[in-house]
Amino acid sequence: ASDYGEAYYYELTNDIDLDGVNWAPKKMYGIFDGKGYTIKNLTMMNGNNDRVGLFSSALGIIKNLKIDNATFIIRDVTGMSFGAITSEVYSTLLIENCHVINSYFDFSASQIWDLYAGGFVGMNWCGNDLSVKNSTIEMDASIKMSKDSPYYGSSYYYGGFIGSVGMGGDVIIDS
Repeated sequence: ASDYGEAYYYELTNDIDLDGVNWAPKKMYGIFDGKGYTIKNLTMMNGNNDRVGLFSSALGIIKNLKIDNATFIIRDVTGMSFGAITSEVYSTLLIENCHVINSYFDFSASQIWDLYAGGFVGMNWCGNDLSVKNSTIEMDASIKMSKDSPYYGSSYYYGGFIGSVGMGGDVIIDS
């Protein structure tokens, strides 16, 4: 067990269409096997969540999953991390054979001090191990921040697969 509680095995048995659902991410600890199925129309609009993605944070293995037509529209939060698969990695995570397609991330804020945004993972915390294997991402993104913010120029990190990587730990991308 960990701070996450007991590890679980999650398995999709068919495609899931989340059309009309404003998604609220949860922690994932264990193995999530999409079995090649697709999560369609995953949508997150604002909310009071500073961790944006399918999972708020993850530890374990996420594999064989396709996310199609995900939309993340976030406005005026002061700090956040975003990744279509998981917002943050704690300890060790393997993302394997996962594909994000036809998706969109739109962020704008007038006062923000921390932003970690990546296609799969927003933030890989210090000393954590992250591997991404045989995975692809096709996502458009728009990030707008006001230069008049008193926090302008603070911590802003964004990247294709991973927004930010802390010191220590290993990050391996083999896609």
